[in-house]
Amino acid sequence: MEPYQNLIDFATSKGALVFWNHMETDSGISQKGATVLETLPYPDDLLKTRNYTGFQAVGDKPIRQTEPGQQWDQVLMQYLNGNREHPVWGFGGNDYFCEDQKGDRLGSVRTIFLVRERNNDTVLDAMKNGRMYAVRQADANRLSLDEFVVGDQKVGNQVTMGQELVATDFPAIKLKLRSVQGGNKTAQIQIIRNGSLVKVETVSLPYELTWRDVGVDRKGPVYYRIKAQVSSEDHLVSNPIFVKFADNLGMDVAAAPAPEPGPAPSPAENFMKKPVVPAAPPVSQPEAPRVASLSEVPSLTPPTLSMPTPIPQPQEIRTPAPVPQPGMIEPPQVEIAMKESAPEKPPMAESSPGKSLMVMTNGVALKKGLLAGACVVDSDYQGEIFVSCWNRGNTSFTIQPGDRIAQMIIVPIEQPNFEFVDSFDETIRSVGGFGHTGVS
Repeated sequence: MEPYQNLIDFATSKGALVFWNHMETDSGISQKGATVLETLPYPDDLLKTRNYTGFQAVGDKPIRQTEPGQQWDQVLMQYLNGNREHPVWGFGGNDYFCEDQKGDRLGSVRTIFLVRERNNDTVLDAMKNGRMYAVRQADANRLSLDEFVVGDQKVGNQVTMGQELVATDFPAIKLKLRSVQGGNKTAQIQIIRNGSLVKVETVSLPYELTWRDVGVDRKGPVYYRIKAQVSSEDHLVSNPIFVKFADNLGMDVAAAPAPEPGPAPSPAENFMKKPVVPAAPPVSQPEAPRVASLSEVPSLTPPTLSMPTPIPQPQEIRTPAPVPQPGMIEPPQVEIAMKESAPEKPPMAESSPGKSLMVMTNGVALKKGLLAGACVVDSDYQGEIFVSCWNRGNTSFTIQPGDRIAQMIIVPIEQPNFEFVDSFDETIRSVGGFGHTGVS
């Protein structure tokens, strides 16, 4: 290996970037007349040489060195353990001779660089520092890794490919994967940590993932890299992201500064910047909900907060049917002491997205033995609102128009984003439920 190492050292001393190429190919084995030519695949040369920049991680055919635990991971572990001065990056290269020869097409393998400006200097800097990923495409609808970052959720810091995070918490891996022209694609996503496959998912594209790696041993540095594959001709390989833990370094980590407003970012800037989360809008009193009568009663009073005034006389339209008594025993009475408050003007609320109506039993109806089934009415529902009643008393009860048998409450609806995790932090309750803390 000495001649190759001498060439690498000379090139890097002049500021060049050096990449190993075609390390898995067997095209060097042939015979010309009586002469046998034999250049065997040489993937182990990644381990036998030093100071080079990277190697061909994606080609026209899958490259074995990128599989978990193979030569690339072994080299990266040498870097983590302090046995190499620099990490090794992966790039994509065509084994190209002529268009459509043996299925070769120029551009079927690409290297996607994370740059803020498109010029030679920024591309070379991204190549030198691993801010890139490699992709093999069967057609124009290639895979796109729109985001791959590792963050510290406690302080808000995050980094992307080729960079290093100093973490105070379990690393949170975020990725966004899609096909550039859309359509139905199913991909297998692999998350590799320190040469081991720690997470595998088969997903439909587009796909987003936020995964907090609570199983990592925070006693030493780690790295994460991504592989995504639709087929042998449609896949990508990311470069690694490195993580060191502040507890092992004896240092404090400052939170990320708040982002400043600026012009709309380009796709590359979107990839590399921490997203700006807008402030929650102030809570205001809503306007009055609009209601329409679906019955023949000409002037029923719209529903309002119950007030200590005489109940108005009902307006008879037709003979109401009584709610039949089902013949059940009378349930035990329950008394609840409540502090009476002064009547307030009802909140004037326009029903809007994010709000819903809740219907539940009125106290007067409960005294009569009626139980209204609780329900939720979506904010965009415009039909008739029904109240389902169950007579638990000993006698039949006739509901007249205008009787107060249920209550309606307007409440905000939270729509959180769920984070899928493999396990939860242990609590005292754990999986206990349904009275496990009751009578002993």
